[in-house]
Amino acid sequence: MKVLVVGATGFVGSQVAQALSARGHQTRVLVRGGRAHPRGSQFEGRVEVVDGDLRRPETLASARTGIEAVVCTATSMPQCHENGLLRVDHDGVASLVQAAEKAGAKKFVYTSYSGNIRYDSLLGTAKRSCESLLLIARCG
Repeated sequence: MKVLVVGATGFVGSQVAQALSARGHQTRVLVRGGRAHPRGSQFEGRVEVVDGDLRRPETLASARTGIEAVVCTATSMPQCHENGLLRVDHDGVASLVQAAEKAGAKKFVYTSYSGNIRYDSLLGTAKRSCESLLLIARCG
């Protein structure tokens, strides 16, 4: 299966990308700055690294080509620079869901947070909104 991992420079995403690759899946990771990113070189020779940024939806087109599944572990937490909760956790992930649909992806694995957390916050709003998008998406 050809899988796109978004959030692969983080702890969870890097583990997911490595595990998928080790299991023989064609693995592509979306990394801001591509191989030039300080953590982009960790994938050297094992997975395909593509330059892209959830804050710039136009960069998702090349990343989605041929993808059958998407795993999204991306978040702007804990730094949340430059309105990250809106631009990354909400708008960026929503754009990624649309890109996955356009690619014809059949699966989308989304790392949100506990369904038991029930208080208003920007992160909660972003996560719950994207969960709702996936419930109606063809790739969810």
